[in-house]
Amino acid sequence: MFRSAIVPTLFCINQRYAKHAGVCIVSLLENNPWAFFDIVVVSTGDLGVEAAKLRRTLAAYPNCALKTVRFNARADLRLPVRAHYSIDNYTRLWMAEFFPASVDKVLYLDSDIVVTGDISGMWNVPLGDAIIGAVTIPGSTRCDAFDIPEGYGYFNSGVLIVDLAHWRCEDIFTRLIDYLASESIVDADQDVLNACLYDRRLPLPYVYNAISPFFFEYHPLGIGADELAARPAATRPALASAKPANTGTKATARRALAATAIEPTATRCRSSTPAPSSASAGRAG
Repeated sequence: MFRSAIVPTLFCINQRYAKHAGVCIVSLLENNPWAFFDIVVVSTGDLGVEAAKLRRTLAAYPNCALKTVRFNARADLRLPVRAHYSIDNYTRLWMAEFFPASVDKVLYLDSDIVVTGDISGMWNVPLGDAIIGAVTIPGSTRCDAFDIPEGYGYFNSGVLIVDLAHWRCEDIFTRLIDYLASESIVDADQDVLNACLYDRRLPLPYVYNAISPFFFEYHPLGIGADELAARPAATRPALASAKPANTGTKATARRALAATAIEPTATRCRSSTPAPSSASAGRAG
């Protein structure tokens, strides 16, 4: 019997992203044998044969359990979408419904991610009074749109550590839904999470979500180029992104997949060139 730290983990996808989720989950399991991942995959549509494929893929791994959930958001809710976004982007707001009351902490990952290293440092970080832990997007200009004091920054919602006990106790879900009903947003869940939780967010190190803005030289990170170049591969990002809506960095995504002995399943990928240390996911802002 496989015994380890249990990490409840949430993915919210549709059929289009099922293969990406498979790559993400396998790379997570390959690089983090210290944990048993209790994985919940939620979709608002039928995953069809992709669900069976995902189960077959994960059957070889003793350090996970998989549950798939078909979910329908309330029809009366205003959930604006644009571009490549879908209703599934909002599903994470219902995360408390997908785990039993005994679960008090959750890891959320976007499916357009490849894990290339150990994420135990992220999972084990004390959240204190924060509701979530997330990485600030360098160079983001979105704070003004939501009256967020500049010192807090605007975070990417593709990698989240969530204190689910506080989330439930403070009824964060209702707060988010009320905001959606009264305010205009652009970047789906990411905007509403920032607007409502900017002052209840623990900033995580950049290494746990190194999205593309980290590799633009005009975004100050407090990390010098010489220092970055000298860092061993083990301290560079542990996740890389692979979004089908973007094609510019497919080669880098394939290198990340090769590093985890995973065959790339997506023919159109998005990724980031290795930088500080531990993760990389979708949206910039």
